Amino acid sequence: MKQPGEELQETLTELDDRAVVDYLIKNPEFLSVMRAQ
Repeated sequence: MKQPGEELQETLTELDDRAVVDYLIKNPEFLSVMRAQ
């Protein structure tokens, strides 16, 4: 059994991952900058 807050936390994490992927698709140069450091 999951705690009530646990399910919400997982949903937020998934949304966060999707937002990051979406951001990287729109800003591929960001990845290059991170690698260069």
